[in-house]
Amino acid sequence: MRRIGRITITEEMLLRMLDFEGGQILDSRKEWASNGVDFVIAHPDLPEVAENRRAPDVPLKYSQTDHGGVITIERTNPPKTDAV
Repeated sequence: MRRIGRITITEEMLLRMLDFEGGQILDSRKEWASNGVDFVIAHPDLPEVAENRRAPDVPLKYSQTDHGGVITIERTNPPKTDAV
C-alpha cells in the first residue's frame, strides 16, 4: 500500500503563481532527470520562437520559509511587463 493522492491546480492558478497571468500552458511533462515538471507557456512577455524550435528556459527565483515552504516565485528573465 502507498499513501497517495491526486492534486489538481487550474491553469489560471498555476499561471498566476508563476507570474504569467493571462498566458496559456501549451504543454507539460514530467522530467525524470531533474525530478521536476516542465511547462511550455505562451505569454506576451516571452520571446518569439520559430515553429518546431525548443522553447527557451525561463529562470525563476524562489523565496522559502525555514522549513522549505515556498513563499514567492519571481521570474527574473524575462522581466514582467504590462503587455497582458
